Amino acid sequence: MAWRFEERLTVVVHGHKNPSNLEWQSMLRDETARGRSENGRTLIVSYGGGPDGRQRELLTQQMTSRPAPTCIMTSSPLVRAITAALLFFNRGMKVVALDERERAYDFLGLSGSERTTADRLRRELEAEIGVGAPPAGAPRT
Repeated sequence: MAWRFEERLTVVVHGHKNPSNLEWQSMLRDETARGRSENGRTLIVSYGGGPDGRQRELLTQQMTSRPAPTCIMTSSPLVRAITAALLFFNRGMKVVALDERERAYDFLGLSGSERTTADRLRRELEAEIGVGAPPAGAPRT
């Protein structure tokens, strides 16, 4: 799991495994320290990993005080089910497929420059945890 904040945008990428408690607590702590703008937007990309029950409880506590429009990009049925449960606490959530980038960005209401930023952050985070497509020009193995 990796995450970045840039202006009003939060991008989180989950790999194939669920995050550790330490990773999850660190992300929530970083988000709290950053503060959420009233106009914040969150993009989550999951390759199958997602929060466990206790981690979802912690997230729910944080979301109820500061819900933000959130789009989850995944092909995982389990992640889709987790999101369905979280919709109760944040009606501003949507789940789309991993390849439905424009649909995700439209839902979040991202500007052209924010879309470019989201693309860049997603690529960087995917590379950091070793998921997704290889960077352009990288040799295929």
